[in-house]
Amino acid sequence: MTSCSQDGMWHYNKGINLLNQENYQKAVDIFSTGIALDDFAKSANHYGRAYAYFELNQLSEAKSDIEKSLKTEAINNEDINCNIYWLKGMIASEEGDIDLEIQSYQKAIEYNPNNSQLKTTLGYALVVSDRLNEAIDLLTKVINNNKKDAYAYNNRGLAYIKTAEYLKAKSDLDASKNLNNQNPFLYRNYFFLYQTKNDLEKACKALAIALQQDMSEYGRAKDTAELKRLKREFCN
Repeated sequence: MTSCSQDGMWHYNKGINLLNQENYQKAVDIFSTGIALDDFAKSANHYGRAYAYFELNQLSEAKSDIEKSLKTEAINNEDINCNIYWLKGMIASEEGDIDLEIQSYQKAIEYNPNNSQLKTTLGYALVVSDRLNEAIDLLTKVINNNKKDAYAYNNRGLAYIKTAEYLKAKSDLDASKNLNNQNPFLYRNYFFLYQTKNDLEKACKALAIALQQDMSEYGRAKDTAELKRLKREFCN
């Protein structure tokens, strides 16, 4: 007989610990057991399994589970609900659905309006979508609340490159570099900045540094592919 401590939420918490240990396949098994209990934590376990599948690059399974997490009985936990929509946005990003990505991050922020990291992620998606004024406004608010947010500076710097405000872009990228000089996206953005100046030598040096960084801490396989594409097209 299952003890009362081993309800769906017990399995969810155990699965999260396994995710933190990057033991994704074992996490899938634990979340699956939690889902089978069909109790109040079913939605949370669908989210957890979706996250594990996402990290295993099984996107169709991740997408299926994240939709089930929205359809099963919602639990009154704003952090988990925020995470569900954040992950839905990440899956949409992998699939190239920028509109759904933005909508999902916006919904996540409704559950956690003080999450500056999430706002920075939304800001980047807005930049990619060329909603540049929105992106700059949002990222400026993030920076005003935390002058040490390297990612917000970096993302706003990219927005300024796109608006051709190159002095502001350089200032933001330099500020980001002073806070975190390991971010490959920073050097990719320097590449774009130097491109605008027709300084291919500096641009390619920046791109080479980007390719030397550990992308696993910052992005996904598609991001590494983008850096390699830029190198092939401009720096070979």
